[in-house]
Amino acid sequence: MRSSQYIFIVFLLFTVFCKGQEAYHTQWYSADNNYLPQNSVKSITPDKYGFIWLSTESGIIRFDGKNFKIFNSSNINNLVSDRMYVFGGSVSNDSITILNGSHQFLVIRERTVNIDTPRVSPPIKVNKGQFKWNVEFRLGLHYAQKGHVFRLASGNNTTYIIGNDSIRQYDLEYNLKSKYAYIPPADSLQFFGISGKLYLKGKNNNYIHLTKNGSTTNTFRNLPLKDYKVYTNETSEQVFLVSGKNLYIVKEKDNLLHTELIYTDFDSTHNITSIYYNENNKNLYLGSSNKGFLVVKKREFITTGSPFKMERGVDGVYYGLVDFKEGKVLASTGSIFKNGKYIGSIPIGEYNDKYCIIIDDNEDIWVKSFINLYHFKKKSGYKDYNHWKLDSYISTLSKSYDGKIWVATVNSVNEERNGSLYVINTKEKNVKPKLYKKLKNGASAIYSANNKELWVGSRNGLVKMNLKNNTVEEIPGFENAHIRDVIFDDNNYIWLATYTKGLFLYKDGKITNFPLDKNKYLLSSHCIIEDKNGFFWISTNRGLFRVKKKQLVEYASGKKNSIYYYYYNKDSGFNTNEFNGGCKPCGLYINDFIYLPSMDGLVYFNPDEVPIEKPDNEIFIDNVEVDDSIIKVNALQLNRKFGRAKFFVTSPFYGNHYNQDIETQLTGPVSQNWASLTNNYVAFSTLPPGNYTLTARKLTGFESNYMYKSINFTVVPAFWQTLWFKVLVAITGSIILLILFKMRLRYIQYRNIMLERKVTLQTAQLRNTITTLRKTKNNLSAQNESHKKLIKTITHDIKTPLKFMAITGRYVYNNMDGKDSALKEDVESIYTSSSQLYAFVDEFLEYSKQIDKNIASVPFCLKELVNEKINFFQTLASHKEVELINNISSDITVNVNRHLLSIVIHNLMDNALKNTYHHDKIIFSAVENKAETILSIKDTGRGMSKEQTELYNEMIAETSDSNNKNQTMQSGMGLQIIAELLIIMDAKMVINSIEDAGTEVKITLK
Repeated sequence: MRSSQYIFIVFLLFTVFCKGQEAYHTQWYSADNNYLPQNSVKSITPDKYGFIWLSTESGIIRFDGKNFKIFNSSNINNLVSDRMYVFGGSVSNDSITILNGSHQFLVIRERTVNIDTPRVSPPIKVNKGQFKWNVEFRLGLHYAQKGHVFRLASGNNTTYIIGNDSIRQYDLEYNLKSKYAYIPPADSLQFFGISGKLYLKGKNNNYIHLTKNGSTTNTFRNLPLKDYKVYTNETSEQVFLVSGKNLYIVKEKDNLLHTELIYTDFDSTHNITSIYYNENNKNLYLGSSNKGFLVVKKREFITTGSPFKMERGVDGVYYGLVDFKEGKVLASTGSIFKNGKYIGSIPIGEYNDKYCIIIDDNEDIWVKSFINLYHFKKKSGYKDYNHWKLDSYISTLSKSYDGKIWVATVNSVNEERNGSLYVINTKEKNVKPKLYKKLKNGASAIYSANNKELWVGSRNGLVKMNLKNNTVEEIPGFENAHIRDVIFDDNNYIWLATYTKGLFLYKDGKITNFPLDKNKYLLSSHCIIEDKNGFFWISTNRGLFRVKKKQLVEYASGKKNSIYYYYYNKDSGFNTNEFNGGCKPCGLYINDFIYLPSMDGLVYFNPDEVPIEKPDNEIFIDNVEVDDSIIKVNALQLNRKFGRAKFFVTSPFYGNHYNQDIETQLTGPVSQNWASLTNNYVAFSTLPPGNYTLTARKLTGFESNYMYKSINFTVVPAFWQTLWFKVLVAITGSIILLILFKMRLRYIQYRNIMLERKVTLQTAQLRNTITTLRKTKNNLSAQNESHKKLIKTITHDIKTPLKFMAITGRYVYNNMDGKDSALKEDVESIYTSSSQLYAFVDEFLEYSKQIDKNIASVPFCLKELVNEKINFFQTLASHKEVELINNISSDITVNVNRHLLSIVIHNLMDNALKNTYHHDKIIFSAVENKAETILSIKDTGRGMSKEQTELYNEMIAETSDSNNKNQTMQSGMGLQIIAELLIIMDAKMVINSIEDAGTEVKITLK
């Protein structure tokens, strides 16, 4: 009794748990949430481009799966009323028609709405008492009242006009095909048409087929025995039945009508008046007369869980899952599931931390809890267990190819360093973990593809262990990649899911890190599961991804440069977008079903039954809004002063918006690289003039091929920015430059002529001047020769008398007694003066000879020359009691004209004796410095003032200056002679003197 009660309670709890799992995702769009202009959706139809159109009492609405575009009197010229009725016309011919409340005829063509005129009118006569709107317009329910005449399209280009007593059948051009009398029963007035045939709703689940030969009553296949209501959508050629909360679509097969259940939560209180069902993506669209527009999508995934409460506050949180055989799945919590349903549990949940669960070859169960390892034995019904405490935190468990259990530990949960690897041989009698190897980085994922190798991933890389020789090989390229899952496929390709870096492929020593999705959700990849159709399913913290493995391989080989990821979030049936990873196993694929753990329930699904809605509809750039004005895109030209231009880009897509990523690129004078479209438009401001191309693209599916759409437009330049103006300016500028060039050329030619004339004139004047100068030079040379000869003659003539006078004076001076001292002094003065005058005349004569000829220089001893001069002036120096000192080294020789240097020294000694007093000194010295010899003549006499010293130095440096020559003449010929001789000898002289302290003359000889 208790057992049956327990089973009943479990069943009841599971029923309550499963009841909360909704099978559909629904979303209302209304005026209340600013999607629609008004909440009465009277009719729904698709068009040939993939858009869905709604008719309301405030206009027509185009829906692309995300955005609503409203067409009403604000953007349709001459539209009188925004109140719309029911769509008609042909979808395939791109001609959807509708009438508004003012009986204006509108046509939807090429994705826009315009007022038009009907090409053919239906041949209907309205009798007195009948309302014309009863003739032209019907709601999707198609109720007909007594006295009403209406038109009904039935597909195959067939139209029926139903009156009170007859039915007429027409073709597309309203040519009468048949006519027959018929009076419908009073209790059933719902007509509908399928494949060109006319039907009438019957009782219960019956229907009546109407033909010219009569009527036939049949029963709907697959419809319960309940009353039903008929909805028709003539433009999409669809018929629906509502029975209770079930909605069916009607299809014809073998001349009979069958029904297919498409929705199980139809709510009649929503006042649904129009229905459209997209059989490609299985989306259902419902229009309400007062609540707006409802989109219903079937959830592709189912989330289940255990009805029992878990300890430690982890209710509904699942991690490790393992195949429990016979199609059963065992969660690490101990819960057992089969076909997505909870069927029981085993008592292992309280012993583990839920991350890992392994079943060995003995069907024993291994789980972990921090540093504790548990081994539950099957033979005890998983009640008995062994328990070990390892050295540190257990990070993962794995079963290898040969049946061994591998246990990894780490020293730090967050850092995962310096881990250990243990191995358990389940075939041994005394089963226990044995230390296999210390690891540089603790493992987070372990995979064994054969008996020889073990692949170990960690927070900081991937290593390959050779189990035969116990070696470890680090695989470069996975640094800082936290590896969460490692799998091998049939081609021995290694696929890795990581935190921080997404997906990897390791193939033949080459690593490929695949590009991420646009929001980078794949950075938190948990688990990779491959289904039998070649798709990878990748769980993350932000949802589930589906990608074709072939596409990834082609990207890795360089054949593709982009990857299309298909994304599922909680709208598809999850309770949460956050899946769990870091567990072992992180997911299962058994009996055609995939099981994935999440933070709120266990997600399971059959990948073969999960539809794929490819974003392969065409891209459209239909309208451009420039400063709040809508402009057509054909031959688009923008004024250069526009403020903001919005290019509206759309492509119908009714799946998860994340799976359609439209990118745009602008090329032209200003370019923008590819960028994802975040709104339904791309905007530009103040573009410079020029021709532009705006291109939109998107991936259309798992083949990773791009679809493109481009439009060209021009920003019209000002006249001064146009090409012709620039060409005109260039030509004008060239002409101006040419004119200026010619004017300049003429001016230069004129200047050249004037210059030639001036040069000719100056040349003539110069020639005259040269002729005059030559004459002057010849005259001066002749005069100079005459002066030289005169000076030589005079000097030679006075030289002999002066010599005689000096000899006589010396004789008289030497033969006088000392009685008359005054006379003796006078004689001495005469003797001295005549001797000096004779010497001066002799030197002057020698100087005159030297300047007429160039005498070769011969090296000589400088000291000997100075001694000769000292001997000459010794008598005069003794008389004045002046000491003459020669400190020149005997080794110093000079290579100058000896005679000229003798004249210079003679004059300088004479000047020194004149400016010295009793007991003064005249000192000769010399130093050799590289290629120069410096001769110094220094006295301790009265010296000269600073101004006089500077004057003499300037006179020596500028002997050619006429003013200096005048000054020299005023100060005597001696300094002039010295300066000219220094030039001849290529020597330099500097005078340094201090008043009342003496004078030093330095001569630099080269």
